[in-house]
Amino acid sequence: MHGKAIRATLAFALVLIVAAPIARADDADHFPLAPGTSWQYQLTVTEETGSDGGEEGGSDEGARTLTLAVRVKGEEQIEDKKCAVVEYKADGDVVQVEYYYVSGESVLCPRRVHAQSPFDFEPHQAALPMKLTAGATWDWKGKVGIFDGTSKFVVADQPEEVTVKAGTYQALKVTLTFEGGDGSKGTTERWYAPGVGIVKEKGTIETYGEKITSTGELVEFKAAGTDDGGAGDGDAGDGGAGDGGDDGAGGDDGAGGDVGDDGGDDGAGGSDDGAGGGSDGGGGGGE
Repeated sequence: MHGKAIRATLAFALVLIVAAPIARADDADHFPLAPGTSWQYQLTVTEETGSDGGEEGGSDEGARTLTLAVRVKGEEQIEDKKCAVVEYKADGDVVQVEYYYVSGESVLCPRRVHAQSPFDFEPHQAALPMKLTAGATWDWKGKVGIFDGTSKFVVADQPEEVTVKAGTYQALKVTLTFEGGDGSKGTTERWYAPGVGIVKEKGTIETYGEKITSTGELVEFKAAGTDDGGAGDGDAGDGGAGDGGDDGAGGDDGAGGDVGDDGGDDGAGGSDDGAGGGSDGGGGGGE
């Protein structure tokens, strides 16, 4: 995939994620990470290149539609943490892999791999509290690889009805703003539905002279154990994405037990020092 297309995809996939989503096996689960969970999204991306991006007067490359397939492909040890491994494919190409584990009441991300290059979060970044609460806020400040970064998360005061291709959900909107030491910055709005994860997203990222705007909606969600477990194994362009989707869903076996809860105090959800979200947040965000 072309380098710009990969960066544009990250306007949504940036942990996303997924980008990403984990939670326990109940209706409060807004971030499922059980192996085999999968999501499929339709993503529309627009790129604008300004004069500082090398093109005089700037240009608008127009909108492109991509299929983003996300799946929890298994577990792996990162440092001393047993992590769920979340893989993102855009039109069949792997564009990002993220790692998540449960600590106390938070889901944390210690590492993201983009374009085969790993970026470690220090401190580990909290993607979401285990129980997403209306009106909650949390921040993260630290390093993503060699870059400094800050993120702020604000949860809406109440759920709202959201209709996407996969159906209609009662979802809580989480607004993320971030800045990176590499000059990247952006704002993303994500709607999380209990038991499913992200069902809709709108985001804008400015990085390296480019402005990337994206919208994404859930097309299909499959909880772990609901079919042959092959979700996401195929390429998104040849029917594989239909078998496995995108950004994760819940399952009765939840990540809370499988991914390992170390009982730590790393907080998200409502704490001012609780960490940022997913693979988002400056420093490398525009890679």
